[in-house]
Amino acid sequence: MRVLDAKFINPSQQEPDFMTYTGGEKDTFGISDLTEDHNYNVIDAQMKARFGMSEKSHSRQEVVDKWINYNRKFNVGNTLSVLGEASYLSKADDEEKVKALNSYKLFDNMKGSFSGGTIGQKLDSVYDYGMALIVDPVNLVSFGVGKLATGGGSKVAAGAAKEALEISANQILRKAGQTGAKRSALKPAVKAEIGRARQRVLSKALKGEAVEGLEEGVVEGALKKAATKEFRYGIGTETVSAMGIDAIQQNMAYRNVGFQDEFNYLNSGLIAGGGFFGYGLAKAFGMLDGASIPKSVALETYDAAVTAEAAARKIARQEGEATYKEAMAKLADDEELQRKTMESLKNNSAAAQSWAEMVASGKRIAEEKGERYEGSGAEGLAAFIFGKKDLPEGQNFKGLFDIFNDAGIDLAYADDVWQGTTHFVTKTVMDLPQDIKNEVDSLYKNTVLKLDSVYKEITDLDEAMVFMAKDYSDMGARLGVMGGLGREIEKIRKVKQATGQTNLKVTGEEMLEGIVDPSTGTAKNVDKVERSLMGRSQDNLIRILVTHPGTTALNLLGWVNASGMQSLSDGLRGALYGGTSVAQYITGNKANAVEYAEKSRLMMTLQKEKMKNLLNPFATQEEALNFLSLNPKMRKELFRYVSGGLDSKDVLKTLDLEFDDLEKPGMFEKAIDTFQTVYGVKAVDVLSKTQEFMYNIDKQMRLKYNLSYADFMGARDAQGQPLHWAKMRSDEFVEIQATAVEDSLRAVFSKSFGGGDFKRDRNIVEMAAKGIEDARKYPILGAMIPFGQFFNNTIAFMTDYSGISIVHSYFAKNNRDPMEMATKAAVGLTSITAMSEYEMKHMDEGLAWHEERDDDGQVRSRLYDFPFSYYKGIGRIVAHFRRDGEIPPELYDDVVTTFGTANLTRSLGESSASAFEFMKDVASGKYPDAVEGLQKAMGNVGSMYLSGYSRPLDPLNQIAAFAMGDAYNETDRNIGSKFINKSTRYVESIFDGFDQLTGIPTAAGTALGFDMTEAPARERPLESRPRGVAIGRIFGYRDSPAPQAIDKMYADIGRPKWKTDIKSAIPEANNTVNRVITKYLEAEADKAVYDPEWKNKSIDEKKAAVTLATSRAKRRALAELYRSGNPTDKRHREMFKISRRGSGVSMADMEEALEEIGIDKKVEDLSYDQLRLLRRFLRMEKRDLKRSSRESLRG
Repeated sequence: MRVLDAKFINPSQQEPDFMTYTGGEKDTFGISDLTEDHNYNVIDAQMKARFGMSEKSHSRQEVVDKWINYNRKFNVGNTLSVLGEASYLSKADDEEKVKALNSYKLFDNMKGSFSGGTIGQKLDSVYDYGMALIVDPVNLVSFGVGKLATGGGSKVAAGAAKEALEISANQILRKAGQTGAKRSALKPAVKAEIGRARQRVLSKALKGEAVEGLEEGVVEGALKKAATKEFRYGIGTETVSAMGIDAIQQNMAYRNVGFQDEFNYLNSGLIAGGGFFGYGLAKAFGMLDGASIPKSVALETYDAAVTAEAAARKIARQEGEATYKEAMAKLADDEELQRKTMESLKNNSAAAQSWAEMVASGKRIAEEKGERYEGSGAEGLAAFIFGKKDLPEGQNFKGLFDIFNDAGIDLAYADDVWQGTTHFVTKTVMDLPQDIKNEVDSLYKNTVLKLDSVYKEITDLDEAMVFMAKDYSDMGARLGVMGGLGREIEKIRKVKQATGQTNLKVTGEEMLEGIVDPSTGTAKNVDKVERSLMGRSQDNLIRILVTHPGTTALNLLGWVNASGMQSLSDGLRGALYGGTSVAQYITGNKANAVEYAEKSRLMMTLQKEKMKNLLNPFATQEEALNFLSLNPKMRKELFRYVSGGLDSKDVLKTLDLEFDDLEKPGMFEKAIDTFQTVYGVKAVDVLSKTQEFMYNIDKQMRLKYNLSYADFMGARDAQGQPLHWAKMRSDEFVEIQATAVEDSLRAVFSKSFGGGDFKRDRNIVEMAAKGIEDARKYPILGAMIPFGQFFNNTIAFMTDYSGISIVHSYFAKNNRDPMEMATKAAVGLTSITAMSEYEMKHMDEGLAWHEERDDDGQVRSRLYDFPFSYYKGIGRIVAHFRRDGEIPPELYDDVVTTFGTANLTRSLGESSASAFEFMKDVASGKYPDAVEGLQKAMGNVGSMYLSGYSRPLDPLNQIAAFAMGDAYNETDRNIGSKFINKSTRYVESIFDGFDQLTGIPTAAGTALGFDMTEAPARERPLESRPRGVAIGRIFGYRDSPAPQAIDKMYADIGRPKWKTDIKSAIPEANNTVNRVITKYLEAEADKAVYDPEWKNKSIDEKKAAVTLATSRAKRRALAELYRSGNPTDKRHREMFKISRRGSGVSMADMEEALEEIGIDKKVEDLSYDQLRLLRRFLRMEKRDLKRSSRESLRG
């Protein structure tokens, strides 16, 4: 059935009319003919209605070019274009549908570019169609789904080589005496050795070498199966998606306007066959083929070096054991050496006894006073092994470790991952001559037995030594810093408090078992401590808030923008190096000229390597993870937070990186994890971080060693061993990795600027940053300020690219690269200048500062696309200054607020406002109002949590709304039950569909006492037509309505569109006035902004004109409501007049007046006559108050 039909007429026979098709016949015209009047008439009508484009602010050719791009995108089935068009047409009236029909006809009748078009037109056509397909979200997602179904190459190989990996790990565990132990209970050295073994097994398996437990060809077969599975999932996803988009295009666009009568199943079949495009395109790059693993430089380098080191350690252990036996034999035969050793033990034991008695006395006094003893609980054990070196002069004493060294007995197992200080001490004690052993027993009793409660029942020295070796085999390395931890006891308590423990007494056992990492003073096992229900709920809420495909898309775009700025900065660095090289050559310093020329080349080729990494994302990911495999601390730091600053255990778990036992998730956590996987949250996090890490580690190697990553890592000596392995084991190389990780986290806005939980001497900036980041940990406050870490990263970005960081670095005395900061500042300031030119055109067109027009004519908002939005905002400010010589104050305030407080407190909304009102009522003694205010505040907080927890369902909600077609209406959430409306904002359309089928939601809400009356469609005063479903939000794309003269009027004074001053205290009245006022506002705005004198007015004069236009429009709108004959319109008119902005009348004032008059009704329920009575009463009250005030002043 044809909804509308438009006849074809010959343009020479009658005047063109938008209701008739005036364009050319089939294949009688081409692209060059579109600017002719009869064709342009069709284009003008559609582009004006659809996108607000006309010759008032664009040239005819610009309008035609946008129209061509718009139709090409739509015709080829670009997802965003088809969904946007369908959403627009769902709210279109008959006139708009005819305009769309005529536009479709014109494009269909036009000859293709390859039928007589110019070379430029042909190339433009290929580019437009190609980009529409390549950047289509569905085509991009299909490839990711394929990879998601299989995992990375190393993960596939690890799965195939699982048995070999288990055999290798079990051998290590048996050797370490930890067979059957949980991963979290393993010693750090054992975990590291398992990690190295994993890399060795994978390296050999991937190279086809023999590995115990792995049959030949298993890995190769697994990779081929994974590639096939990946292909099927990718093709399946794209085919289903493409067919769905085609069905929407045919049903909601072509058939909706009458361009097509019936559903074209043949076209749908062709679309299904073409589903191979997106995935086929991705597979066209051989490097993306999942059937093989790209060569990993890091994997091969580590494997070769670790193998060589293992051999060296074996030789060292053999030599060490021989040396040890010689030393013990000498001690047994040398009486003088025995005498000196016994004398040393006696003297040190006596000193130890005095010290231990003093410590024990301190403990007793503290216990008698009921005070907490500021000790570690393992002082005796530390003193027994290491002695005390920080006591007053004459009171220090040695422990067994130093006494044995004095006797010529060195640590025989220093290079053995299984043997530490305790094993050395234990073995030596067991082998000592009995006389010396007796003195050791005396030292043990004077230290360990006297002070450490865990040993109080172990009086036998041999038994004690076995106990030490068995339970605290890695104790020596940890106790090496125990003295420092003892002095930092309060810090340790904070660690325990952070892990949710109530007993804050710190014991040596806890430190030895790994609750505290002695090297950093931070909690090691914080992930495994069960948090309270409120704490877990808060954590889950923060995770949920970013679990949305739109947020994922914005994170991806933000990273791309930030990464692009970094490349420009590094390119500038390369150019400066090149300029320095030329200068050095001219001055005759050829050696320096060659050096700087090489530096320049390295910086420039770095960008080429970056592009190769981007085209080969999964191989890049593999290389990054392989490189980080021998530095788990750096790896954990890189993946600690997902983009935006949220703690993440899931990413490491998904990548199969951690050997620790993670806390088992509950059903709710599993659901969140599933949504995060489906919505690409983790995939984008891993993609962006691995890309950035490989770029930054490559960059640091080029800067430090004048070698690229491939050259540095791949270099070999004459024996085939890694040439730079010694450098890779140096502290300098650790610093390089740390810098690379920090720069990578900056690029994805995930760096913590607070300095960690237990950093000492935190400066004022770090203290502020820490407070902002920690806000999300607290219930309610955390829900209102959830993304403090992201906020800190945006501030850091803005200071870096504005030059402020250079000044801060000078005063803060930090070690950031000065050239890095200088080039970033130069790039940032240049970008602002360039953006101001870009904004000139948008400003003249009347777009808001955060809006831009795409190549197809669609206006989109980039408000949440940081950092692009930041440059648009600053660019608009500069553009105003360049054009007008002044900056609109409202624009300045809006931009500063957006990237300042609003960026931090965007979620506060009415929750903070109602909380403030509650506190004000309590302070003023209005307790009944305070109770009501508390209820309102709690309701707002409750709706904030409920809506937050349901946010992952928003994509489904948008799809449900989209499926309603023209039955969908955007609701005004201020009307009716605000609690219900705001709580269900992300599921309302799902509920609507369910309600239509069952009626259960309405019945349940009514039973609970909520107002379940369906809220009316939302009306906006600056928009002449209702909005369709914002379906593009699913992909992070926010389209804006077609701009009108009103938009230009507001843009020219820098006023946000929401600040219309057309408001009252009653939402129902607002909505009704908004429904009728738009046409009057548009008429007034059209007269104002297209007056030749408008451009010459000052900002203040333009603001006065806007105020006058708004006032006139309000009067005409209220007059229309009065004459409408609709009783509801007249009532709403009265409500609006009573409480409009500037009247000084609030809802509380009206309710108080009604109580005085004796009317027991809500304001919204009053009749027209009652409203007039209320208005007169309030006017009289106001007059009486003025009279009373005047009399008081006179008196």
